[in-house]
Amino acid sequence: MKKTVIVILSLSICLASGKLQKQMDKLMKSLQDQYQIYTPEDLHKLRSQPSAADRTNSNRDMSDIVGEWYMDHTNIGLYVTVGTDQSIPNGAALMALDTAEGSITATHNDWETELNYLLDGSFLEGGDDDDDPIDDNDNDYYRNADALTYAQDYVDENSSDHDQSTFDLETEFDLVIDGNDVSGGLGGDDPENCEINWPEDPFRMAVYSFVSEYVLEEGGSVGCFVDSDTLDQTYEDFALDMESGWTGDNDYIVCAGMSSEDPDWVCCDCNCMDFDDMECMADDEDCLENLECGDDEDDGYSYGPRIAAYLTDLDPTLGGHIYFDDTDTEATITFLDVPLIVDESALNTFQMQLVYETDEVIFSYKDLSLSGESTFDASGGLAIGIANGGGNYDDVDLSESSGQSYSNPVEGYSDDNELDLDYKKITFTPNDDHSEYSIMVETITDLEGSYSNEITVEDDDYTLQSLSSNFKFYGQSWDQIFINNDGNIGFEDGDDTCVCWICDDGDGECAAEYLAGGGDDGDDGDDNESSQLFIMNFDFMNFFAFIFGMDLEGVDNPLLVVFDYEEDMVLAMTPPPAFGEESPVYFAGGPDEVVSSVSIDTVEQTVTFTELSLMDSTGAVVFVLDGTIGPGMIDLVADVETELPFPAIFNEQDQEEIYMTFYEDSTGIEVQIYEDYYYEETADTSDFYWYATSDSLYTINEDDYYYYEGDWEPTFYEFSGDTMILSGEEYPCDEYYYYNYTMDECMEEISEELPMLAGLEDVNDFYAHEEMILIPAGDDEVSISPDASTLPKKFALYPAYPNPFNPVTTIRFDVGDATADITSLRIYDITGRNVATLINEQMDSGNYELHWNASGQPSGIYFSELISGSTRLTQKMVLLK
Repeated sequence: MKKTVIVILSLSICLASGKLQKQMDKLMKSLQDQYQIYTPEDLHKLRSQPSAADRTNSNRDMSDIVGEWYMDHTNIGLYVTVGTDQSIPNGAALMALDTAEGSITATHNDWETELNYLLDGSFLEGGDDDDDPIDDNDNDYYRNADALTYAQDYVDENSSDHDQSTFDLETEFDLVIDGNDVSGGLGGDDPENCEINWPEDPFRMAVYSFVSEYVLEEGGSVGCFVDSDTLDQTYEDFALDMESGWTGDNDYIVCAGMSSEDPDWVCCDCNCMDFDDMECMADDEDCLENLECGDDEDDGYSYGPRIAAYLTDLDPTLGGHIYFDDTDTEATITFLDVPLIVDESALNTFQMQLVYETDEVIFSYKDLSLSGESTFDASGGLAIGIANGGGNYDDVDLSESSGQSYSNPVEGYSDDNELDLDYKKITFTPNDDHSEYSIMVETITDLEGSYSNEITVEDDDYTLQSLSSNFKFYGQSWDQIFINNDGNIGFEDGDDTCVCWICDDGDGECAAEYLAGGGDDGDDGDDNESSQLFIMNFDFMNFFAFIFGMDLEGVDNPLLVVFDYEEDMVLAMTPPPAFGEESPVYFAGGPDEVVSSVSIDTVEQTVTFTELSLMDSTGAVVFVLDGTIGPGMIDLVADVETELPFPAIFNEQDQEEIYMTFYEDSTGIEVQIYEDYYYEETADTSDFYWYATSDSLYTINEDDYYYYEGDWEPTFYEFSGDTMILSGEEYPCDEYYYYNYTMDECMEEISEELPMLAGLEDVNDFYAHEEMILIPAGDDEVSISPDASTLPKKFALYPAYPNPFNPVTTIRFDVGDATADITSLRIYDITGRNVATLINEQMDSGNYELHWNASGQPSGIYFSELISGSTRLTQKMVLLK
């Protein structure tokens, strides 16, 4: 009764016209991994069960509890009492688990349908993960095919440093690549618990530890490798360095003036570290005397103030020149014909100037390879602007600016926002306190600054340059700058991370966040808030089926409409033609049309479409949307207890099979059967003591048996026909009080797992009422004499339940057409010894069910054998004690 099953989807989606299919592919992959849905049959495990109905309370003798029970399903109700009148939206409706209020009529050329379900994109969006400092906005960047590509590149580039030959990971480790999915590998009995079939070669062993964990998702395999006392640790540092380079969790930084390949010392939190032993040597005087430690290691890509004139993956090692010229009036950084890493012919010429007297920043552009529509091809994304490093930015249009002031003006470029700064000069002028910068744009014919002092900047690297005068930027004075190969300047840390590692190609928004220091658009500073609203004619469960291209149950003409109210974008999708394939997509004409045809009521939380047309790729109108829809509001009255809708799917998700047996001697067993990590059926069996009063049932496990009886928590029970209902209440905030939380702080914490509670204020009381619905598992031996039309047609033996069991299991079988043959049902142990004969007689046609009590038998594997005439059926059973 203490288990509440909660489902929280951990993924992030960003729907934009040019990236829709890519993002929907990632959405499908994330949902598949989260819910383990790979075939249409996998959806069945997500279906919820019906609630108990027609309940009656009758006086029953305590002996009615004795017997074997099966948990049919659970119910959970949430009850809250507030101190002030308030209203919150219906969370169940916002999660497509209940119909919304109102509807949107979608008129197709050939049919019409009503969209009456809503799904707030926030419920599909996971929070920040501090353990993933490098985030490409997909939340799956470090798995499967991407991780394999990284691993192969790392092996190719670094094997020679360890006197090892490179090799093909796919062939070496028997990997199977299917799109973004990678399977196969060496495997093992239980990789999650470090039982891995390691390669014999020590070097390949180190590489496979990364492949196992980050490519095949088989648990913490790098840790399994380096923590092992039996595996050869010759290449431990190779495995750790590969992992840290991929996850961004570098635990050390290189001291000033030293190479990362130096075998002796590096810095660790401004102490020294033995690079061989990877141990900090805080008291080593020789090290501390001769080495100057840098700043603490970068946390993700959150640097200090930065300036970017062309933030994408430039590679000056392929050609071109970079100049740094510093006079008493200004510092000038010039990129001349520097190509992109993905295209040596894509040359870029631009200039950055820092003016000492005015503290102005000036960008001047000449030739840009990614102008216009090619912007979407930017490796790792493209962004331009200035930011204070605080994580937020103001989304601006640099080419159209004419004196406006912004705190952090940044523009991200993509397929729907083209770079149009060829032969333009942009001047950023600070206000009096340097908290904002005004922007002026003018047309030029050539670069206005002079350049002659060439410097060298390696790919994915930077160079530190001293300034002749202090330059004031965002209120701070600086006398040195870090110039990065990607066309940006950093003031605090060396910006040695290229944007290509962070963002998908052409993702200008991601590049803008990178430039700002890892934040979002600066409006609300909340990365977790989604601006997408899904409107559809099917519920949450069918949402899965729709995404995966499966048939929807009871839905004619399925249609999904996505409304992005920040981007002023509306699109619609009909089902993919087959499982895993792409959905046809239809778009509104543009932001102006959306603004004129769609309105939002923030008080009632409704959205209204007024004859909004959606077109296909040819521009032909296919759908027209019209109507008003919203989740509906729940009104809470002060000091009056209110029940909040609780999604039924949360009660049933991933529910185990649970059998409870109550014996007359006040002992009992509970068997929970579930699928483990490898989809194999596993069972947990626990013993308990029990006793009951007229309305309360006490189940006490062995650990609690010797506690004071008054500390035992009762479960209330009642009967509805042959169904037993166990119920109890939980007050989750009681535990929070122990840690000095207020009720509102507790509710804020709980709402992270139960989103339907979000928005509640001034809460006085909150509890959950849980019910467990139990049905009888069967009688000792039942013979049914049905009508001839319902008699079984064949001889059949059904799986025993529970299985594994302790000590009683139920065996069901069918006898088809009656024969003169003797039917026998016998039990054998693993050695083939007959330990029990349950039936040995002539049987009539019918359905049969009986129990086998294995008391007195040792734990182990047993076989049931059903024989009638020439037919012989067997099955395996497991007795666990």
